[in-house]
Amino acid sequence: GEENRGAVTVQKVAPESPAAKAGLSPNDVVYGAVGKPFTSPHQLREWVMTAPQHQPLPLLVKRGGEDIKLSISLEAHPLEVSFRPKPTKEGENAPALALVDLAGQPVSADGKPYLLVYWATWCGPCKKSLPEVIAWGEQSGTKIIMVSDEEPDVQTTFLAKFKGAMPKLHTVDAQRDSFRAHGIRGTPTFILVDAAGVIRYRQTGYSTKSGLKIPGWTWKKGNR
Repeated sequence: GEENRGAVTVQKVAPESPAAKAGLSPNDVVYGAVGKPFTSPHQLREWVMTAPQHQPLPLLVKRGGEDIKLSISLEAHPLEVSFRPKPTKEGENAPALALVDLAGQPVSADGKPYLLVYWATWCGPCKKSLPEVIAWGEQSGTKIIMVSDEEPDVQTTFLAKFKGAMPKLHTVDAQRDSFRAHGIRGTPTFILVDAAGVIRYRQTGYSTKSGLKIPGWTWKKGNR
């Protein structure tokens, strides 16, 4: 129904995960948390990454047509489980660049190096990284490709209101194919691919203290 428009169906549950400990099962439909229904499927991912850890939190679930409330305690680090795609590594050939921009047009590397930035509009560290990402892109002459699983209208609305500098090329990975292909475990994740299609650098997470650690890069404006 309308109240469940942000519902997400559970596909698999890792045996040792917080989800398993909470009693979640495949085919359960998760539609809310902390007594409030989700309004977008992406809201579940946002909640998982921003909710308090190590304390019981209510999770609203529909199972076999019945509404139930489970209690889940989130943990800091995801488990290494067999069905999770492995992260790509430096020195490997990058998966094909299968992305479309906010207008639905295919994105091409044009045989040149590019930096993939996996991010989300609600991700604070992602936004903090942007000044340095832009500075690096300008100095290196490398194309920056922003990748989000959020719908085009969500991104467009955010970009219209965002006051800071922002890379120009934004793409949509609504089915998370690119996220899975690179085994993305968190945002922001930065992946530098050279002109031959080989991954040269990968970094997950960002802080203003340590910044981007791309070899040879020093950000003078950021005092690093």
